[in-house]
Amino acid sequence: MVFLVIGIIIVCGYSFLQKSGLDPLPWGTLYEGRRIVSTFENPNYLSSVAACTMPILYACFLLTKNSFVRIIVGLAFAVDYGAWVMAGSRGGWLAGYIGMLILLFGVFRYWRCGRIRFPVKSNILLFFVLIGVTVFAMSSPVIANAQGELSVYERFLSLRHFFFPHGCDWLGFGFGPTSSVVGDVYVYDT
Repeated sequence: MVFLVIGIIIVCGYSFLQKSGLDPLPWGTLYEGRRIVSTFENPNYLSSVAACTMPILYACFLLTKNSFVRIIVGLAFAVDYGAWVMAGSRGGWLAGYIGMLILLFGVFRYWRCGRIRFPVKSNILLFFVLIGVTVFAMSSPVIANAQGELSVYERFLSLRHFFFPHGCDWLGFGFGPTSSVVGDVYVYDT
């Protein structure tokens, strides 16, 4: 577990350097500053790693009894969450949400049975840290290309294309066509 925490802090922490423009190394990928990739060649890889490790880190955060270890694991979780958000990978976002929902369902069951203690103060603190990370992540575009820039929120809105491809609105939500204009950015996204 120690190596997972250290690895996530290094790999996902590096994505914060890229997001801030403080990356000391030259870009070696096709994205060249338009999207963060950390130590990977594709932002989808970064997001997938973050999505897979978020439930593991949060489970360790809940199960540890040592306050110092909980702080370190909470920091790793916050950095992991930030990289997950900043990567802008819709598939990674879906995987992360589903993984966390499954974990939280299990945590709720074990908490109801009395098998697990839920550290309320630590979770409240972690919640506020995650809000701060979210605000930081949303401060600049998550994707920049020739058509313009998309924020995290605008990229998140394009998740609907997973469920309603090509403008197919078979549930009647009124999401409209797949290609759309978000602000001044034309999004062609199938």
